[in-house]
Amino acid sequence: MRKKYFQRAFEYEQSDLDWLCNELSLDAQSQFLLKKFKVTRDNFGEFFPTETRLSDPFLLDDMDKAVAKVSESLGKEILIFGDYDADGVSAAALLYNFFNDNGIGVDVFLPSRSDGYGLKSESLGRLFEKKFYDLVITVDCGITGVAEVRYIKDVLGADVIVTDHHEICGALPDCICINPKRGNLHKELSGSAVALKLVQALSDGETAKRYCDLAALGVIGDIVPLTGENRTIVNLGLGDINNVGLRAILDAHGIETPDCAAISLKICPKLNAAGRVGDPMTAFNLLTCCDKREAERLASKLSSLNEVRKKLTDEAFETALRQISHTDKAVFVYDENWLPGVLGIVSNRLVETFHVPAGAFTSESGNIVGSMRTVDGHDLLAAVNSVAEHTLRFGGHKASVGVTVAPEKFDVFKNAFLEKLSGDKSSDTAQYFDEEYCDFYLSDKFYNQLRMFEPVLPNDAVVLRGEFTAKNAALFGKEKKHLKVLTDCGAEIVGFFNFQKHFPALAAGCRFECLVSPIKDDYTQKTVLLLSDLSVLPSLRLENLYLENYLGKCVKEQASGLAGTCFVFDSYAEFEQSEIDGSDYYLDFFHPYRPGENTVLISPAPDCDLSAFKRVVYCGGEQTPEFLYSQQIDREICAKVYRALSGSKGHYLDLSEAYSKLALFELTYQQFLVVVKIFEELGIAEVTALPFSIRVNADKKAELTDSALYNLVAKL
Repeated sequence: MRKKYFQRAFEYEQSDLDWLCNELSLDAQSQFLLKKFKVTRDNFGEFFPTETRLSDPFLLDDMDKAVAKVSESLGKEILIFGDYDADGVSAAALLYNFFNDNGIGVDVFLPSRSDGYGLKSESLGRLFEKKFYDLVITVDCGITGVAEVRYIKDVLGADVIVTDHHEICGALPDCICINPKRGNLHKELSGSAVALKLVQALSDGETAKRYCDLAALGVIGDIVPLTGENRTIVNLGLGDINNVGLRAILDAHGIETPDCAAISLKICPKLNAAGRVGDPMTAFNLLTCCDKREAERLASKLSSLNEVRKKLTDEAFETALRQISHTDKAVFVYDENWLPGVLGIVSNRLVETFHVPAGAFTSESGNIVGSMRTVDGHDLLAAVNSVAEHTLRFGGHKASVGVTVAPEKFDVFKNAFLEKLSGDKSSDTAQYFDEEYCDFYLSDKFYNQLRMFEPVLPNDAVVLRGEFTAKNAALFGKEKKHLKVLTDCGAEIVGFFNFQKHFPALAAGCRFECLVSPIKDDYTQKTVLLLSDLSVLPSLRLENLYLENYLGKCVKEQASGLAGTCFVFDSYAEFEQSEIDGSDYYLDFFHPYRPGENTVLISPAPDCDLSAFKRVVYCGGEQTPEFLYSQQIDREICAKVYRALSGSKGHYLDLSEAYSKLALFELTYQQFLVVVKIFEELGIAEVTALPFSIRVNADKKAELTDSALYNLVAKL
């Protein structure tokens, strides 16, 4: 069978590794951390500094010209033009606070999602109709705005300084441009970090440190690499939170000393929510607020907006899933009713679900706009740039790109992009891990050694591959969408959202393979393992599920997709006895892991969807599966189950609990399942899934011989 998980190959010098392990007193099982985070003797001071200082801002091209232009514009009208995400908002707030702290009045404009990303001549024209500005300073945008900068200079009559960090695609605008991509140093700075470097150049290093907390927000929110200057900024910023608004929103979450995970998962989504479903100025006002009570009000408002964002995103994602008939090399979804602000999150969830590049699109101002995301190691921006002739505009990073396309060109763009991926070896969608799991990784000792490498972004978290046997499993959360598993070795594993479909197999005590990351539980302070992927493995514990799924079988010829063959078996034993060569096929249980790719599927669940496959072959044929032969069913057994059900209230967690509480111990669980299915077929009993219940229809009269299933097992 095809492998699903592959171990990353790290390059390192053994002499460095030996020296570093000795210097840091690392256990042998923790040595891989040095390789993962690329720590060497040369950059040791960057990861474990004795003092923290910002580098020379004038190493960035045009910084001297920018300082001169700002200096000559003091006392004149200055406009800061920003962006609506956490990086753009924090960059604008940082620069505004610096000017305001020094008695320099400036105005700020942050576009809404409906205005679109980046410099727009229409927005600029409206701003200049109300007030003339001598200087426009962009933050986190502008590097692709060649025409817009020309418009500002030639038509509106203002000077321009572009501070940005996005990829440079073509000629630079005809103005002062500060972008780390232009040079060889600090190429991965965020937009907020570039704004901080301008503040440092206009003042000094000690002054700039006061604004590192806001700069750190942008660095973490934009998920840029935490190396070099970015790492210094985050260390300085998280170590000294002095911004009133940031402190208020941290306090609202009970966070005294934040780390990258807290900022990334709890704070940045709130800041982004303002731009996604509301007005980005709400987030800006929070980060420029000096009054604690007002800051608390704004923090509460952002939390409310984030709840709206979550609801809209969940609805859009469910709609997106219904559109996908096959995964191919990438997935594209479109809905004219989606808000532009949720597109990026929908795309990201699709990548997490299908492990291929994804794009979510909607209609806006007569065009189709979208947000695209991709898997690790794939240069999405380069791929979009290669089909740029089919777009109106695009921009972003290697991992995320915003695209605007004319409606009549949308299908052409999609097909050209897919064709590009077909010949692109960098579009590898395999899933990788850092190290094999061992019990040491649950210890406080390892967790403390792991913390030595902070700050670490959530997407850079340590990933372990392990094989476990489920001892107990439960669903939790308001809508029971989250999964918790206790394993045979004592490890506690938790998974959020896409893992509830594995619950029946795990509850049965199956063997499974998974990718996990060690985290500290906020409540118990124990180290638990956070799921990023899970695959069920062959196990005798699955026999009951094979029977359940066979009895509720829905799988025949569902194929309508464009790619891939799915061979379906009722049990793993049937597959082993077949002559099918599975070397080029994924092996999955109950649900297909990658719809549309060659798969051997064991015992598909009743709600299993196989429509993504071009060809579905049901290998059970007309033969009765072996596990059904052992089920002895007669009228007396059916009568026992009927009497037990008639005397019960009907409310249980599931069929397994119903069997236990009805105390039908003279019957096997498998016999109980078969009888319940016979009763369902005859209308004698009704089983509902959510919430689970099983009830007898006392008014219904039927003969057992009217059931095809009863006749089948009676013959056997």
